[in-house]
Amino acid sequence: MYVKDYEIIGKLTTDNSGTAKWGFAKKGAETVFIKEFLTPVYPTDENSFTPKAIETAKSICAEFEREKKRLYDSLKECKGGGIVYPTDFFRFKSKYYMITPKIEMSSITIEEISKLDTNTKIMICKVIAYNMIAIHKKRIIHADIKPNNVLIKKTITGTYTAKIIDFDSSYFEDSLPTSDDLQCDTIYLSPEGFLYICEETEKITTKADIFALGILFCQYLTGDMPFFDTEKYTYLYAAILDESDICIKNNIPEEIKLLLLKMLSKNPEERPSIQEVFDSLVIKDKNVKKTAPDVKTESKKKGFKSAHTNL
Repeated sequence: MYVKDYEIIGKLTTDNSGTAKWGFAKKGAETVFIKEFLTPVYPTDENSFTPKAIETAKSICAEFEREKKRLYDSLKECKGGGIVYPTDFFRFKSKYYMITPKIEMSSITIEEISKLDTNTKIMICKVIAYNMIAIHKKRIIHADIKPNNVLIKKTITGTYTAKIIDFDSSYFEDSLPTSDDLQCDTIYLSPEGFLYICEETEKITTKADIFALGILFCQYLTGDMPFFDTEKYTYLYAAILDESDICIKNNIPEEIKLLLLKMLSKNPEERPSIQEVFDSLVIKDKNVKKTAPDVKTESKKKGFKSAHTNL
């Protein structure tokens, strides 16, 4: 089966994706990742719809195309090799497709990362922050930061690389999706993201990514999610919205712990920028191999359990 110039390998699947089918395809000798968006659907059989329905569908598709092209063009302008941006985006018959390079790497797990020495873990976080700086400078919100979308690999030289992938849920600060269209992993959802879904706020910024990174970095550095009252709350954002106590393991430097807590602030304005996060991830041991260029109140643990450990 061919889609434009791409020969589909096997069948496309919806595994771990609620908005698209995905799989692999070949174009010449190159194997690529291909994604077929489930919506919107372009009305190719105009005899099956009323003129008004056709006009509405075409208008929705035109807006979808504009936003995706704007997003993907901006991502291409981000410098560095840590951002896996789409190389092709097109409509074929009634469906829209996106192409990215096939990443030949198996990411190491959170458990494996958490067992590394502290300086190496900090450097991994610093590499991720460095990649995110370029994204946030474009005022792009990734909106789906989670382990599956941040691929970490140890190189043959002993350093670690990070690849940021999957920008399907991403959007610009000046062009937010509707509350119904906001896609994210609830475990990493920010307080303001939840309020936006509930239509109780009209604003989301790149600080939503900072919140998600605060959770992810906590998992990398400590091996656990931040602790909160899991008997009362299912997700971290709910505990923070309710101003319930949260705390972080004491197995990391105090200044890094305070940084994580600041990244998890209820008020987005109180969270650091991604540049400030990068600058605050200080490597104590200058002998650690570098893979990125150099460019508040804490609660006491009260028998809380960590939710979603090592996800």
